[in-house]
Amino acid sequence: MVHPLGPGTWPDGNDCVVSRLLPFDVSEAAGPLCADAIMSNICDFAGRTALVTGAAGFIGANLVRALLNAHCRVTLVVRPRTDLWRLTEVLPRVTVMKWDLMAEAPWAELDLSCASDLVFHLAAAGTTHAAQELPTLVEANLKAALHVMELAQRAQAQRVVSVGSCLEYGSGVRVAEHAPLLPASSYGMANAV
Repeated sequence: MVHPLGPGTWPDGNDCVVSRLLPFDVSEAAGPLCADAIMSNICDFAGRTALVTGAAGFIGANLVRALLNAHCRVTLVVRPRTDLWRLTEVLPRVTVMKWDLMAEAPWAELDLSCASDLVFHLAAAGTTHAAQELPTLVEANLKAALHVMELAQRAQAQRVVSVGSCLEYGSGVRVAEHAPLLPASSYGMANAV
């Protein structure tokens, strides 16, 4: 479910909508949980450019396929050593940009037109089960988010969607989107920031 954080404008006055895509809603009113509910408006993106961070993950790879099926021109932002095994069959249809979001953007090398319509930010540190220190996770996720927003701003993106995690709400089990944030793990805390 997409929750607009509100219309905004870039410093030069161009409009942009920033949204927070929460992973799901299992409240009574939401009905059954299914990916179709999350992706129901994907066809509205037909023919647009879409930049996706975190594209090599489970949700990111499925988002990439849905965007391609909606006839979007898709660019993936992945770490230089990321294994793209989930996307092998679609790699000929996408542009792959190797960039560690913790590092400064290689602005001279970036084609900003790839982010002029839609930016989906799914990348997050701490998604593996290896224990990580909270300060490291927060720093990594904040730096990545700031770099993605700077890219979106420079590209004058029309919409930026930042994807959250159910672990921001605690256990991640049977969570309603209006529930208070109660992260119970370092990963959940880092994403709630």
